[in-house]
Amino acid sequence: MTKNESKFKIASLLFASSLISFTLCFFGPLNIFVGNALEIPMVLSEIWISFFGMSIISAVLLFSILFLLSSKLNWKRVNAISFGIGISLWIQGNFLVWKYGTGVFDGQEIEWSQYIGYGVIDSIIWITIILFFFSNFEKIAKYSMLLAISIFLIQSMSLAYQIIQMPSADSAWNQNVIDGTSKYSFSRDENVIVLLLDAMQSDVFLEIINENPELKETFGGFTYYRNTLAGYPTTYASVPLILTGKYYDNSIPIKQFIKDAFLSDSLPKTLKDNGFRVELYPLVNNTVYLSEDVASNIVPGTNATSSSLEIHNAIFKVTMFRYSPHFAKRFFADVDLTIKRTGDFHEDDLTFAKNINTATAEATEKVFKYIHLKGAHDPFTINENLEEEDLGTDREAYKTQAKAAIKITSMFLNKLKEINAYDNSMIIIVSDHGRGFPIPLGTPTVSDDRDNVFTKMSGGLSTLLIKPFYSESSFTISDIPVTVGDVTKTVLSELGFENEVEGANIFELDEGTTRLRNFYYYTWSAEGFDKSYLPTITEYEITGHSWLERSWHSTGTSYLEGGQVQQIPNYKYGTLIQFGQSGNASPYLQQGWSDPESNFIWTMNKTAKLRIPLEDVNSDILFSANVSPLIFDSLTNQQVSILAGGEKIGSWNVTSSGDYSILVKKDLIKDNDLVLTFVLHNASRPSELGLNSDERLLGLSFSSFTIEKVN
Repeated sequence: MTKNESKFKIASLLFASSLISFTLCFFGPLNIFVGNALEIPMVLSEIWISFFGMSIISAVLLFSILFLLSSKLNWKRVNAISFGIGISLWIQGNFLVWKYGTGVFDGQEIEWSQYIGYGVIDSIIWITIILFFFSNFEKIAKYSMLLAISIFLIQSMSLAYQIIQMPSADSAWNQNVIDGTSKYSFSRDENVIVLLLDAMQSDVFLEIINENPELKETFGGFTYYRNTLAGYPTTYASVPLILTGKYYDNSIPIKQFIKDAFLSDSLPKTLKDNGFRVELYPLVNNTVYLSEDVASNIVPGTNATSSSLEIHNAIFKVTMFRYSPHFAKRFFADVDLTIKRTGDFHEDDLTFAKNINTATAEATEKVFKYIHLKGAHDPFTINENLEEEDLGTDREAYKTQAKAAIKITSMFLNKLKEINAYDNSMIIIVSDHGRGFPIPLGTPTVSDDRDNVFTKMSGGLSTLLIKPFYSESSFTISDIPVTVGDVTKTVLSELGFENEVEGANIFELDEGTTRLRNFYYYTWSAEGFDKSYLPTITEYEITGHSWLERSWHSTGTSYLEGGQVQQIPNYKYGTLIQFGQSGNASPYLQQGWSDPESNFIWTMNKTAKLRIPLEDVNSDILFSANVSPLIFDSLTNQQVSILAGGEKIGSWNVTSSGDYSILVKKDLIKDNDLVLTFVLHNASRPSELGLNSDERLLGLSFSSFTIEKVN
C-alpha cells in the first residue's frame, strides 16, 4: 500500500467512525434535547459541549477498532460495512420513527408483540443497506468521504432549523419551580379555590349526580352551570383561558401568549397584587406561567432532582431507543425521560385524596389556590372506590373514573367544611374540556327532542360549578349560557376588583340571556406541547344551548400558525369536492355531520347543512352529490327534503348509491352564499334497526359534490 493509499484508508475509516459517533452521540441527543427543552433543567449551551466531547472520544475509539480490523481484513469492506451501519442509523433515527403508543418512557410496558411489523420493515431496510454497501465496497471507498460530509451537512442543517424553531427557553419555566409545602393550608378569613377536574364532560357529571342524589347535599351552595362551553378541546389552551379570560388565536407562539396573559390582569396575578397568597398547582407546568410575579409558591430552583450525569444518560438512552432498529429497542426502553427539577410539584389524584386529611385553616392571609387534578382524563385507571384498576377505554370506563374524581372532590369539600374553610370560600369546580363521548339517548336537556342532543363536538362541554362566599342555597342547576372564559371575570367582579377582563360576570346573567359564544377546535397530537403554535384552529359559533347540535355553526374561519387567518374558500364551479378523511369538504360543513370516515361523511340527526360561498351568482345553479342511503330490511329509502335560503326547493328519494341533483334558483342565494339544508325524514339509528350498535341518527353518507351554472 502506497503512502497516499494509506492516508486515504485512514481518512475513510475516520469519516466512517465519525459518522456513527456523531449521529449517536451528538446529533441524536441534541435532537432529543431540543424536542424536550422546556422539560429538561439544562440549557443548550451547557449540554452540547458534553455531547460533542463524547462524540470525539467515541469516534477515536471506534476508529481504533476499525483500524485494527482493517489490518486483518479488507479495509474497504470494513469501511463499507461501517458506512452502511452509519447510514442505517441515520435513516432509522430520522425516518423510521415509529409510534409505540402512550407507554413509552412513562413507566408503562410496551406491548412489543403488537409492533412486530415495525421490526420486519426495519430489518429489511437495514439488511438491504448493509448488503448494498458491502457488495459495492470499491465504489463506497471512493465516495465515502463525500457521502459522510453530505450526511453531516444534512444533520447540521436539520439541527440548526430545530434550534431556531425551538420554543423559547424562558427563564421562568426553566429556572423556577413550584413549592408545594403549603398546598393544604387555607385561610380562616377568605379563600378563592379553583379546582380543575380534567376532561370532566358536563353530561357525565349530571348523569352521576342524578344517579347519586346524596351528592347534591355535598355540593350545597353550588350552582351547576349545565350550559357551559369550553374554549378549546384540550388542556394547553383551555387552562390559560380559565385563569386569564383570554382566547389564543395562533398569532404568536403559545408560550409567549401564556406569559403575556398571566402577567397582565390574570386571575392569579390580580389576586396576588391585592394581598392574596396565590398558589398554583398545575397538572402540566406549561399551562401556567411559572413566575414569582404571578404566584406566591413559585420559587427559584435550577438544580435537577437527577444529577447532570443521570440527565445525560437518560437523553442518550432515549437516543439509542430512537436510532436502534425495532428488535434492539427493548434494551433501551426502561428509561424515564420525565426529568424533574428540585421543587417540581405534582401529586396524582390518589395522593391528593390521601393528603386532604392534613388540610388546615390557620393562615391569616387571604388565599387563592388553583389545583388541577387528572380528573376524568384517560388512561382510565381509578375506580369509584379509589382503587387502581385498568378500566378500559369506553364510555363506561370514562364514567367510572369520573365517579372517582367526583368522590375525591366530595372528600375535599367535606374537609373544607370540617376545618371551617367552606362558607368563607368562593369555590369554582371546572373542567378544561369534555372528553368527546356522545351524549346517550334520553339525557335531560333543555329540549325534549332527543334527535337534537349534541354529539359531535362534546369535547366542548365543560363542567362548571360555582359556590359564592357564604352561599346558603341548595344545589341548583342553571342553563345560563356561560363559558369557562368567564371564570376570571366572575371572581374578580365578585371580589369587587376593578378589571377589564374579557368575558362575562356569570352572576349578572340570567336564564333569558341570549349570547353568542365561540369554541375553537383543533386536532391534538402527542407532540403538541413541543410545538410553538397550536395546530390549525377552526372557529365555531354557538347560538343556543351548548348540548344541542342545532346550536353549533362553523364560521368558516381558521387560524393558522403565525397569525394567518383563513376563510372558507370560494367554490369554483365544476370543482369536485370530496368528503372523508382526506377530502376537502370540511370548510363547507355546518351542523349535522359526523366525523369523517375513510371517503365519506354521514348526515347526523334530522338535518344537515352546507354553506358554500360562490365566486359569483348570475344564473341558476345545479347542485349534484354522490350519496348512499342508510337502508336495511324494512327501511328501503331515505326521503330527503332540500332547502335553500330557508325555502324548500325539492326532494330526493334515495334508494341506492349514486348521483342526485337539485336545481337552485339564483334569487335564493344571498350575497353569493349558498346555504343548503337537508332534512332527513327517514333518518334512523343503526342500533334500533338491528344493523349494529351505532346509536347515531344517520341518513345519507356524502362522498362528493359539484356545482355547475345553468344557462
